[in-house]
Amino acid sequence: MKNLFLTIAFLSWLISFNISAQSINNRSQRYYVDTIPQAPTFVEASLKSSQITQENYSLLSPDENIQILVNLSTDYITYNLSKNSNEIISQSILNYIITEGNLTDGIKISSINVDSKDQTIDLLFGENTTVRNNYNELILHCSNQYNIAFDVIFRAYNEGIAFRVYFTEDNTSNINVDNDQIQFKLSNTYTTYVESSNEQGYTARSTTSSFSSLIPLTLIGNNNSLCINEAGNDNYARAKITGSGNNNLQTTLLATNNSMVAPFYLPWRLIVIGDNINDLYRNKDFIYGLTYSNNFDPDQWDWVQPGKVFRCLDISTQGGKDAVDFCAKYHFKYMMFDAGWYGLGYGQSKERDPDSDPMDVVDGLNMTEVTSYAADNGIGVILYINKVGWDLYNNQKMLDLYKSWHIKGIKLGFMDAYSSSGNKQIYKIIQMAAERQMVVNVHDNMRPTGMIFKYPNLLTTEGIRGNEYINNTGDHTTLLPFTRFLTGAGDYTIRYIGNDPNYTIPPYLNTTRGHQLALSVMFYSPLQHIFWGGAPGIYTTPCRNRTIWLPAYSLGSK
Repeated sequence: MKNLFLTIAFLSWLISFNISAQSINNRSQRYYVDTIPQAPTFVEASLKSSQITQENYSLLSPDENIQILVNLSTDYITYNLSKNSNEIISQSILNYIITEGNLTDGIKISSINVDSKDQTIDLLFGENTTVRNNYNELILHCSNQYNIAFDVIFRAYNEGIAFRVYFTEDNTSNINVDNDQIQFKLSNTYTTYVESSNEQGYTARSTTSSFSSLIPLTLIGNNNSLCINEAGNDNYARAKITGSGNNNLQTTLLATNNSMVAPFYLPWRLIVIGDNINDLYRNKDFIYGLTYSNNFDPDQWDWVQPGKVFRCLDISTQGGKDAVDFCAKYHFKYMMFDAGWYGLGYGQSKERDPDSDPMDVVDGLNMTEVTSYAADNGIGVILYINKVGWDLYNNQKMLDLYKSWHIKGIKLGFMDAYSSSGNKQIYKIIQMAAERQMVVNVHDNMRPTGMIFKYPNLLTTEGIRGNEYINNTGDHTTLLPFTRFLTGAGDYTIRYIGNDPNYTIPPYLNTTRGHQLALSVMFYSPLQHIFWGGAPGIYTTPCRNRTIWLPAYSLGSK
């Protein structure tokens, strides 16, 4: 029966792309605009003709198909990338801008280390139950003319490459990294899928043109396909990719970094490599090897439970109980109170008001009565809290209160996932939630960077043009597995519109309900919102003499 459901869902997904219409349901519109900060100006560095290579290092993938050539020159580290002896990236600079100048100014290598590893990593949950972490590694122990000590770490996997910088404990003063300057000088022309700003969808652009895009960035070529991404970022500003034309790409930070105290790691920059776009999806899981820790103990996290989520729009005691009954009947794991349950209630101006206290439940909602009823029925309750609440109120007190209510999860809205301070705030809240055994969903501009072993309770993030934009098309949704989902779980907020007995497609929809059903299988999210909008009753109302069938298993688990 499960295989039959998957087959039907997939076929529905494929045949529903050509249904057209427009508009957005007013209930789901954003409360306020989520904008991208002004990024530093792109400045493309170039090697001077006088720079003479001093040292060369070669690193091969375990299957010896992928090769990284690392070159140390006066004031520069560069790298080349090839697969099966075909060059993919020609000599490109790997550098960071620090307060003093370039990190690689006057660079010297004191020693090197080489290592290799081949292990199988078990996942708590995921599209795959295990990941093979098989790589060769090269570490260059370096210093520069500013007496800063750092390591440059390269890894070569069969599925791609990664590199990052580690500032060692030998540094006694704070270090300020102002910007990235990592180049990708492509040896061939690619079609890339550009996401110019958050939740704006994707546009195909040639790498011979100028553009700016969030990551992950997917590139499709005649001989191979690539995905440029980051991993392990919980304390550093997010990067974007800027294309200057002529097949030259470069990272640029989206926002500012705080001063950092050594020792600390910068995020991995990684490139997934495939012969075609399907390989990118198959090869993407090596991101989890980059962030794996041998100290991870799965037994400490057995309370983390993935499952389906129903969003309760009736913010009242009875509305909450009705939603719990629906969840229990159809095997949902969680019920969520979204915006409007606390403080001054629902609406942009109310949520942004400093007096909107996230520890003050609105009239008509007895939270403990609902959570007790939910617990009796085996359902966990998730609460949404806006960024204004996290910024203005004591987070420890908030979470302690939610724990006393027996809340099982939280959803963070409109957070700053661009700057280093914003990322640190988010992951501090995630850690505090874990201490109280709560799962987490972060919405708006954040997307995961593979840290499922450090933060196993972070089950999903948005960072996606989801079904709040109900007029999304099949062209958009079929791109997502090969773009946004290459970096991990995504909360697409799946929803069904117009479920009346004589159902007809509303004029603003561009997909069918069968299409929406298929997305719940095709889009990976351990917290899967199957019905993001609508009251429980409309999903059990006979529709053309049929009742909607809900799958009884919990999506997102192994």
